[in-house]
Amino acid sequence: MNMGTPQWKPWIFDEAQSEPIVRHALEAGVNFIDLADFYSTGVGEEVVGRILKRLARREKIVVTTKVGYDMGTYQERGRPRTRAAIHASISWTASTLRSRVSAWITSTSTCCISST
Repeated sequence: MNMGTPQWKPWIFDEAQSEPIVRHALEAGVNFIDLADFYSTGVGEEVVGRILKRLARREKIVVTTKVGYDMGTYQERGRPRTRAAIHASISWTASTLRSRVSAWITSTSTCCISST
């Protein structure tokens, strides 16, 4: 789902455009949402989190995420990124992961990352 802010990429849907899509997915029975701090440099998680808070009961939705991308480096728009460059920019330290997970919980306005 391309949700977040078109300031990141022009084809990304803002919150008002995203809500009907999420609503339709939930009404169709979708209960698994996968996010990442990388999408719209974090705004995607904020948008989806606010929408889910309005439309769904948290305990009925499985929400997962991916963390660890160097958001500052990625801001260099228009520059090709190789797989090696992306992997080199990923921070996998325990403190970074704790910090990113904490930020995710705050940005999505949720209690936790789902675990299966």
